[in-house]
Amino acid sequence: MENLSDIELISLCKSGSERAFETLYERYRQTVVNFAYQILKDKDLSLDALQETFVYVFKKMPEYQPAAKLSTLLFTVTRNICLNMLSKTKCNKSIPNEEMNGFIKVKEPVNSIELVEKEELKKTVAAELDNLPDIYREVIILKILKGMQYDEISQVVGCPIGTVKSRLHNALEYLRNNLAKKGEEKDLTEPKGEVSA
Repeated sequence: MENLSDIELISLCKSGSERAFETLYERYRQTVVNFAYQILKDKDLSLDALQETFVYVFKKMPEYQPAAKLSTLLFTVTRNICLNMLSKTKCNKSIPNEEMNGFIKVKEPVNSIELVEKEELKKTVAAELDNLPDIYREVIILKILKGMQYDEISQVVGCPIGTVKSRLHNALEYLRNNLAKKGEEKDLTEPKGEVSA
């Protein structure tokens, strides 16, 4: 079943195949929990969001019409669940340092000093991301860290593509300015074109 496409697995799920749903779960489990963690910044809450997301999707599977990628639906459901959780409890932990790898464009470190500098930069950027309003932080997570396309992000956050681009631009401008104030001069550029999800 692992070789079947999402569409084929969804079709099998609609026919009552638990194995097909388990395959979809295994395919997207880590992606969903990572996304939830980037919003909630709490491991236990992220695992709860993962469970709630797949319970919701399982219940809705019989009526699901694949107009968009399954990942877009999963990100949308996960985001809404996480926002509901945040309205009940506030989390103040940082975005994991390893998530910064795809965000900061710096040359690969060749010695221990450069490695330490790169790790410090990732911590600095992660801290700055935590200071962003949620509407800006989520578009950075979805576009740069998750590699989603603008139209997919638009569906997930429920706003026009132009608004997504504007939020991304404003978020990156904010980060550039704050990093410049701290003496960091690394390349935080807006993505050119579309990035495959």
